[in-house]
Amino acid sequence: MAHGSARVVPVGVAAGEAAGVAAGLSIDRQMSFRQLSRSSLVIGELQQELIRRGAHLEEFESPRIADMDHWAYDGLAVMRELGLASGGYTNQYNLEITAEYWDIQRILTRVEARIRQLQPAAALDTVRFDNTPLTRRDMLNKAVRMLQLEEDADPANPLCRAGILTEEVIQRMEPMDQKPTFGELYWLGARLFAHSMSQ
Repeated sequence: MAHGSARVVPVGVAAGEAAGVAAGLSIDRQMSFRQLSRSSLVIGELQQELIRRGAHLEEFESPRIADMDHWAYDGLAVMRELGLASGGYTNQYNLEITAEYWDIQRILTRVEARIRQLQPAAALDTVRFDNTPLTRRDMLNKAVRMLQLEEDADPANPLCRAGILTEEVIQRMEPMDQKPTFGELYWLGARLFAHSMSQ
């Protein structure tokens, strides 16, 4: 929220009141805020209490963005939650747009950094990049090296053995000698993160 703007003061007051009511419900129900936020029953109680206190709450159905129907959306959702994907001002993730080598470098480097931050003992290798265009095969090779998997002429093989890649995704990534899309990059980044966090 903006600091010091008179037009948002009521929003800040309402947010503070909602936080207080939520804290009380959290204590009464012996639930963490995360658990509380995932319980539609308790959220309904929170909303009813705020309305009873005079808050102006309206029914709102969030819009369904087209990306939610994309095969790589699960990966995008994870990357967004990690703060590693942004749709910019227009909320466009361009999942079918080609990712350039600098995009691959940025995403894989940030995934590695986030893993190291949350799992300091993770067995990771720092992947090196240069200014060379990267194909899907190159991107998968970088992932194999990052996770220190046994290298193979086909980088999909060690990633499949590790449970990271699936046959369905490999088929979507054909031909391997072309540049990957942002959807493929986000999906792979999310799988690398999940794999490393489960080790």
